[in-house]
Amino acid sequence: MTFINDNKKAYLFLAVCGLVYFFPFFIYGKNTIFPIVDNLDCYYVWNKIVAQSQYAWGKPSTIIAEYMNGLPRFTLVNSYSLFFVLNLIFSSFYAAAIHIFLIHMVGCFAMYAFAIKYLTKGNIAAAVLAAVVFGFREYTYAFGLSLSLLPLLIMVCIHFVQEKETKKDWIFLIAYPFLSNFQSVGIFILSAWGLLSVYFIFKNKKTGIKLLTAIVVMTGLYYLNNFPTINNLLFDSYFISHRKGFVLNGVAHQMGNIAIADEPHNLAFFAKHIFARKIFIVCAIVLYSMYRSKSSQFKLLLFITLGIVFFQCRVIILNSDTLKFLQEKFMLFRMYHFYKMFVFEIFFQAMAYAIMAAFVLSIFKQKWISYILLLTMFPFAVRLSPLWKPLLGLQWQKAYRPFNGYYSPDLFEKIKQTIALPVNQYKVASFGIDPAVASYNGLYTVDGYINNYPLDYRNKFKEVIKDDLVLINQRFGSNEFETRGHFCYLQTVGLIEKGDFQIPADKLNPMKSPQEVHWNFMALKNLECDFIISSAEISDQSNSLVLMNHFENAFYKLYLYKMK
Repeated sequence: MTFINDNKKAYLFLAVCGLVYFFPFFIYGKNTIFPIVDNLDCYYVWNKIVAQSQYAWGKPSTIIAEYMNGLPRFTLVNSYSLFFVLNLIFSSFYAAAIHIFLIHMVGCFAMYAFAIKYLTKGNIAAAVLAAVVFGFREYTYAFGLSLSLLPLLIMVCIHFVQEKETKKDWIFLIAYPFLSNFQSVGIFILSAWGLLSVYFIFKNKKTGIKLLTAIVVMTGLYYLNNFPTINNLLFDSYFISHRKGFVLNGVAHQMGNIAIADEPHNLAFFAKHIFARKIFIVCAIVLYSMYRSKSSQFKLLLFITLGIVFFQCRVIILNSDTLKFLQEKFMLFRMYHFYKMFVFEIFFQAMAYAIMAAFVLSIFKQKWISYILLLTMFPFAVRLSPLWKPLLGLQWQKAYRPFNGYYSPDLFEKIKQTIALPVNQYKVASFGIDPAVASYNGLYTVDGYINNYPLDYRNKFKEVIKDDLVLINQRFGSNEFETRGHFCYLQTVGLIEKGDFQIPADKLNPMKSPQEVHWNFMALKNLECDFIISSAEISDQSNSLVLMNHFENAFYKLYLYKMK
């Protein structure tokens, strides 16, 4: 039996592609590069903190004392996710590495299973292409297995529609809400599944009780795993969320701009990727050929192509008058980041390439073409993997940092020794580096990156940086803190000049020193801040700081200031 007719060999081939993708881990170890935004700067630290024994199994209202003067547990880790469990078992680095490995490999295998059954008419080479395109694209890892498991979830949905569901389908259905992220894809999946249910009920003139039951079960389990956040946003339980301070249409406008900017943490990666623009030309050519040959897959590919067109119109949609109207009428539409719906584009792209590859290979039946296609998957996996960039000499410094270098525990141990107090007796703020670094190393912080925290604290922190925010807005037109406010960071014009204050000002991205600041030190002191850790010297016109010492390793040169 040849390779291109053997599913087991195809899965083995995909596993080898996975080894190629992750090979740099074996070379760099803890100095392997990881994405900064939404990963190193928040998600990894939130789970590390909450996985501590005193918080791990606490109530949602349990106060995490280390973070921003104390926040309820659910604001950092809302649910008992796979990544949280990994942090209970492994150290932070290995939890993150295993999590990334699972996300990519599960996505790869799931897409193959879906494509071989529903998209490629059994063409293994085309299904492998779809698996690599989908499984090894760059994900927002905070979404967990939300996207990776999407192909299997659709297969389960099809089984329910066809009334051929099994115990395995029910098991998967029950597990999915605990393996995925409700805010990223869950809300859209439930909406889509609900609309499908209504469609098939009217089409088949049946009650569709099992399909409706599946929706109810998924909705209930999502709520069970996310009820503290849902209740907080809907009913102001625990506290009034800072999200209620978002300006009108601000989130939509901000996300629309980011979607077309060169930002590493958003879905612009997908928009600028090699497939994203050329795919329309390829789809048009193949659609025309399918129409001429009366291919049974024509309607499906047409639907997928229109879906990709919809996703490519994200900027228009997010800045539309319709969304603005909904934001005016409903606070929830103002608080929610609708850019997250566009994460589905990579799935649509993978489906498109599966169908098109299968169609082309059905025309050119020579096996050597299939083998050539398969062999190109190895260099393609390398090209898709950000882990290979240092080895290949490609630019990576803007979006990534070595895990151990980013957190630099050796340097922070020296800082703690210099302060010479128990960490629970003082609080710090960070400038030029992400507050997550201090949090990771056990320090208590007054600043941080958080998706949900009290509006009252946001307003207090704004008092610290309001003069610099005015200067930043005047010079760059940036109003990030007003539109979202997730980043309670000490900011300056000089930091924004680096291109993005979310990327740390370290030795890979140095900032001019000294830095002129316009902070309200009294407001900062009111937040109980005792020390500032900065990656640049601070020009203090108010004489509110005392330089205690500076510390240096291969990644940072840090200055420790004491508040007077």
